[in-house]
Order: sequence, then C-alpha cells, then structure tokens
Amino acid sequence: MMPSSTGCVQSMVNFGLHLSLLALGLCLLPALTSATNTPYEDDPKNFDRQHISDVTGINEKLFIKWQTFDLRTEDRCHSALKVSSREDGNREIFAYKFTVMRSISVSDSSNQRKKEEIDATVITTKTPKHEVDNAVNYTLSDGSTVGPVKLMYVHPTNTCLILVRDIGQGKKGCQLLQTATTMERVPPECKKVYQKNCPASKVTLYKSQCPKWLEKSQ
Repeated sequence: MMPSSTGCVQSMVNFGLHLSLLALGLCLLPALTSATNTPYEDDPKNFDRQHISDVTGINEKLFIKWQTFDLRTEDRCHSALKVSSREDGNREIFAYKFTVMRSISVSDSSNQRKKEEIDATVITTKTPKHEVDNAVNYTLSDGSTVGPVKLMYVHPTNTCLILVRDIGQGKKGCQLLQTATTMERVPPECKKVYQKNCPASKVTLYKSQCPKWLEKSQ
C-alpha cells in the first residue's frame, strides 16, 4: 500500500527538522568547546584567587614541591625568598633570592649536592582579561629572563600557590609552591586545582632534608 501524500509531506518535514537541529548543534559546538577549553588561569571566574600581590606579600621562604616539566632533573630544594621591594611608577619591582641544591656528579656511582644562590629581579604584570596584576616576569643575575609566569591559584591562607607558564610546543608547565612551615601537607583545595588543571606527570623537588641541607651549606 503506497503512503498517502500527507504522510510523505510529514516525513519530509520531520527529516528537514532533524537536519536543522543537527546544523544548529554543529554551529553551537565550537562555541561550547571554546568555553569549556578556557584554561583555569584565564577564566574570569577564577580571577579572585589570582592576585599576584598575595604572593609577593609573602615574606616567608617558598619551596617548590612539584613541577610538571624538566622531569629528569636531579636538583632539589628549589626555594625563593623575597629580599626587598620598591615602586617604579605604577610597577612594583621585587628582589628575590632563588636557591637550589645542585646535583654534582663526583664519580660514575655517586653525586654530591652543592648549594647555588641566584639573584632575581621580579616585576609584576597583567595578562589579557585581567584588571589586577596576575603574573610576573623575572630576570636572573646571569641575564636570562623568564615570563610571563601566571598565578593559577593561591590558597586563601597564602600558604600554597600554583604557577603556570608556557614551556613551548603549545604546552604549559606548572609548579606548586608552599611556605617553608607548611611543607608536610598540601591543602586539599590547592591540590585539587593542581590535579585538575596541570599535566599529570610531575617531579617532586622538595625533600624533608632540604632545610638541613641548606643550613649545612651556609
């Protein structure tokens, strides 16, 4: 039995409706994808925890606990301590002392650790969309420069923070830092942001012996 002309028309209408809905979905897909792929550090809803002044206001020594790049490094105990600050027009300029325990090969089977100190000039800056400084550029005493290094998150107690920067080839590298007196435990909120928004592979740069190693190397 042949379908009625009314049935054929209705089928064509339904088919056309499905195509229209499909086309609409395809049009919306790029917008939805773009929205969901906004990096945490660039998403305005997170800006209240990205004021770099919360970090430069820390007077205690900071240690890097984890980082997601240079995974094979044998160096440990990377730390940063603010030494001084000054204003230059609308900018704030800070002097920091960076310290690291270098791994020095002394034989085929053993290494020694040697303390190295590096002076750094740190200048705060803003990245697109931000109205408040959320990043830093820094220059090391050897003349090399790094930046911008963005603040992804700082804990409300200013004891844990996550920094992020471009490490090339479209990849980003994260570092989680904590104040020297809070190294035993990462605050849950800070850990959650790190785990959800940073690459999975990481190296642990901090060891419980770090304070003793640094003191012994004075």
